[in-house]
Amino acid sequence: MLDWLLKNPQIVIFLLFGVIALFGRVAQMQKEAKEKRERQMRSGRQPPEQSRSRDDVAEEAERTRRLQEEIRRKILARMDRAQTPQSMPRGSAPPPFPADRQTAAAKPPPIPSESAQPAFSESSGAYQSAMDRLAEMQATAAAASANMEEISASQGTSHVTSPAVSEALASLRDTNSLRKAFILRDILDKPVGLR
Repeated sequence: MLDWLLKNPQIVIFLLFGVIALFGRVAQMQKEAKEKRERQMRSGRQPPEQSRSRDDVAEEAERTRRLQEEIRRKILARMDRAQTPQSMPRGSAPPPFPADRQTAAAKPPPIPSESAQPAFSESSGAYQSAMDRLAEMQATAAAASANMEEISASQGTSHVTSPAVSEALASLRDTNSLRKAFILRDILDKPVGLR
């Protein structure tokens, strides 16, 4: 330890200056506090802790007591209000149920009749254009499914899977294997920041 101190005198000197500055600051603060007390004594004022008279102390105690009484009174009033239930005056009955509500609750909603007018009639132009669009959409869907069947037939793809694929799919039905697959995907996939 002594060897280290002799090899690093700059650190020892720095610490020594720090301690001296600290003691100097404490001494300066004590001197300023003493001068302030002397100035107050010369001017005829007492320090703040001694300047309060007995009247001031008694007045403050009375004010505190009144505040405490007022708070207790308010608490008791609130407790009384909470304990007494908000009930109706004795001898009075509850207000009657409105007649409109009784009849509305008793009647079911009206059922639309079959003879109700449709939104548009078959003879109108709107009906015909809607039927034309529906026919076009059905034709487009049929053509698209036919094209998909032709493409899959020309590529020779079939839904027959290899044993390895079927084994992997079967293992994913097990919850532990599924968890392992998710963990492996997170480890082996691109970092999240690059996805």
